[in-house]
Amino acid sequence: MYGEVKNIPSHVQVNIGDTITTSGNSAIFPADIIVGTISDFQLDDGASFFDIKIKFSVNYNQVKYVYIVDNTLKEELINLKKLSKDE
Repeated sequence: MYGEVKNIPSHVQVNIGDTITTSGNSAIFPADIIVGTISDFQLDDGASFFDIKIKFSVNYNQVKYVYIVDNTLKEELINLKKLSKDE
């Protein structure tokens, strides 16, 4: 299974075979969960962002068991990020 990641800034070094992981900069996904590997990428002439094709590390059509993460500190995290941007 393949997917796309868009709008990756062109200053980021991208190579085929690189691993894509979650960043942890979200209140939804924890950091360092492997999503897949880069199978192809494109940077159009004059463009500022890559379009990246990734091969998922898991066939999500075959997943039978998942973990539900209830981030009880989600609201606090969002408020702290908002406060840090305001300063």
